[in-house]
Amino acid sequence: MKALKKWSASSGKSYRANDEKTLKVDSRIYSSTVEWILPPSKSHLIRWLVLASCSNGQTRLEFTGIPGEDAFSMVRCLRALGINIAEEEGAWVVTGGTFKRPVSVLHCGNSATTLRLVAPLVTQIDAPVMIDGDENLRSRDHSALVEMLRSAGVEVEQGSGPEQLPLKIRGPMSEKRVTVDISKSSQPFSGLLLSSLLIEHGIDVECTGEGVSSGYSDLTKDLAARCGMPAFDGRIVPWRAKTPEVVDIPSEASLLVMSKLLSTCHDIDVLCSNKPSEEDSLGNGINDQNVEGAVSIKDSIDIITPLAAIMCLKNGGEIKNAEHGRYKESNRIAKTVEMLAAFGLKVMETDDGLLISGEQSPKAPEGIIRCHDDHRLFMCAAILATTVGAELDCPQSFKASFPAFLEMLNQP
Repeated sequence: MKALKKWSASSGKSYRANDEKTLKVDSRIYSSTVEWILPPSKSHLIRWLVLASCSNGQTRLEFTGIPGEDAFSMVRCLRALGINIAEEEGAWVVTGGTFKRPVSVLHCGNSATTLRLVAPLVTQIDAPVMIDGDENLRSRDHSALVEMLRSAGVEVEQGSGPEQLPLKIRGPMSEKRVTVDISKSSQPFSGLLLSSLLIEHGIDVECTGEGVSSGYSDLTKDLAARCGMPAFDGRIVPWRAKTPEVVDIPSEASLLVMSKLLSTCHDIDVLCSNKPSEEDSLGNGINDQNVEGAVSIKDSIDIITPLAAIMCLKNGGEIKNAEHGRYKESNRIAKTVEMLAAFGLKVMETDDGLLISGEQSPKAPEGIIRCHDDHRLFMCAAILATTVGAELDCPQSFKASFPAFLEMLNQP
């Protein structure tokens, strides 16, 4: 297995370091086989960080690969709340404790998952708490989170205008019935479930809208159940987590599709030495059977951009049930069309996804590829660029989920 450079939450600049404005990727030829080491799953890692922080004693979270900046955003927030988290090679050791009022703003960086899981937790601190994020996170839609908190009796102050952050939150959750919209993201619901670690009374939960990304809310339930949470039956009740002494974090399944794209572009084998199990894929697995025809990604929205690119190069098809992709780091439906068009690949936007022509070939772009500070757009564009060359903006964005991405891409 390849040795990867260590990545530390305390090293380098805070959050996103965009020192270079663009990155030039040259066309190239790969050997017959390339080996990738995927980062640990940020969905698992972030949830286990919360559970371990609210338990007694120490929990050792072990993983292969390098965690992305989104996971470090949760580490920073929990440390600011008084939780001790020690970084070791291939592991984080969390000492559970009681949350304290942070002395400064909780900065979630680019991580919407961190924001939506932390915000319900801090409602139980007997003081106002300010939560902020980077420019990209400020521009995203957090209305479901804000409305959920307000329905619970939490005071939430929010800036006006295009920026949705910072939020000033003061709890507690005083109401005994909460409403949460699950039509754009499952994360506010996951945050509400985990807040039951700290609440003082039972709360009835009413979910509205057609749910999306159900695998991630199921993951929250499953991990919490392993730590003692009573089965969710429409009501959350107070409980205390008892975490295992050691937890193995699987690799990031949603990035398997990037290796599939590289394989398709260059007709090579890309082997992932730490490929996650089917159980840990959260609906993000991809194979030859689900890259053509009509494909629903209602529960796997993160694969939309590379999946569309693969369909362009192969037999075409349609991506459906992707409306919630408009609320990610970028409007992933519209920006996927834009990015692929820059490579001469024709894709049509539909009401709920994309309609894709097959057997296309990428062409060298005429200008800089705009990636809209979206790590998945950037990685997809960089892989396509290895076939024809291109210059990309937002050259540090990939670190949100896959810090070793360029190292994987630059193999001989």
